Amino acid sequence: MSVDKLAVIVITDGLRRDSIEAQSTPALDALRRESVWLRRHRSAAPSVTRVCSATIATGCSPLRHELAGNKLCLLDQGKLRLLDVGVPSFFSLCRELRGHVLGVPTLAQRTEAAGGLRMYGNASPGAAYVQDPTHRGHVFHRAGSFGPRGQLPETEALNVSSDLAGDRAMTERFIDDLENQLAAVNLLWLGHPDTTQHHCPLGSPEHLEALRRTDENVSAVYACVDELRRKGKDVLFIAGSDHGHETVSGLVDIDKKLAEAGFESELASGRLVTAPNGTAALVYLQAPEAVRARLEAFFRQADWLSDVVCRRQFELYGISQAPALEFFLSLKSDPAALNPYGVAGESLACLVPGSPYPIGCGQHGGFGLHEQSPYCLVNHPDLRPSEISAATDLTLIAPTVLRFLGLSLDGLDGRSLQQILGVPTLGD
Repeated sequence: MSVDKLAVIVITDGLRRDSIEAQSTPALDALRRESVWLRRHRSAAPSVTRVCSATIATGCSPLRHELAGNKLCLLDQGKLRLLDVGVPSFFSLCRELRGHVLGVPTLAQRTEAAGGLRMYGNASPGAAYVQDPTHRGHVFHRAGSFGPRGQLPETEALNVSSDLAGDRAMTERFIDDLENQLAAVNLLWLGHPDTTQHHCPLGSPEHLEALRRTDENVSAVYACVDELRRKGKDVLFIAGSDHGHETVSGLVDIDKKLAEAGFESELASGRLVTAPNGTAALVYLQAPEAVRARLEAFFRQADWLSDVVCRRQFELYGISQAPALEFFLSLKSDPAALNPYGVAGESLACLVPGSPYPIGCGQHGGFGLHEQSPYCLVNHPDLRPSEISAATDLTLIAPTVLRFLGLSLDGLDGRSLQQILGVPTLGD
């Protein structure tokens, strides 16, 4: 099926806004000047990829789409069970434990009758699968690809590596699809520079190479968009990231600190569980109010935290109100601190036993200035290039796409760019 109105979205995972400049990312720098540039764009809470992906997919904050973190707890027979959203098995287990994965519809569901979604992802499996957990469109990932009838055969699967070469191979496959106009919503989610940044210092030669090659992928997609427009197709192009990165200055063993503060019995019994989310943590508690109050007092005086958000404040920040989730912690950050390559912004991160020690490399999850600084640009022939100073966030993408396609925006948290600009429509 060929469609005449196409939305093309490219997400460059982890690319922070101040990384876009003429030398490292010439294509994105040029596109910024040819598009509507959102200069105060923000991430989600926590600013981790699977939560951000769900936010982009739904146009709603975690408060409403209900995916609390990259790692989170669900109740299993009344007890807290710590789970990783990144692994494919999470999705069937989540449906078993709470009946659904996301609490609101995705773009794949909302556009099913209008051309549908084709998504290519090279971040974690979970980051891809939250785009379409009910299998209404097509999602291609190296861990398994799915269409409306379930898992796709090997001949249609996406067999790429998770490195920069894999990103390139996926981009070429995505462009082949795009040239054939197989879907109304076409989403490419590149795994880099995020994957590189987690293993290499920001500003290092390896990081700069990842930026360069990511920029080349965006340029290739936009060249295809440009050609489709010349052929008379009405194409909305959006490029952005889900979050930024901070340099890890140190690691915090939160459970050890809690045990030393007198919460050892709650930890041992499973009534107190911390879910590490990079430079943030979710704290789940099943205990009397007196324990909760003592826990809050402990967090308030902790010199390793920048922000402590209690459940009563979750709505203000758009944080999920999942059962037993009582605190959102953002670890201590310093936006002005420079790493050895002169890149600003550092933060403490959660120690995860058995995981690599990422000190000196990139991480994200909390409220740090740079991890909360993704970029977003929107490009269409009817849009005059400009910079928008209005505060926006990841919930803008879904309503902007839906309004472009002439579909309902009912039930979304975000405002469309058309609403912000006062533009009634785009294209015909």
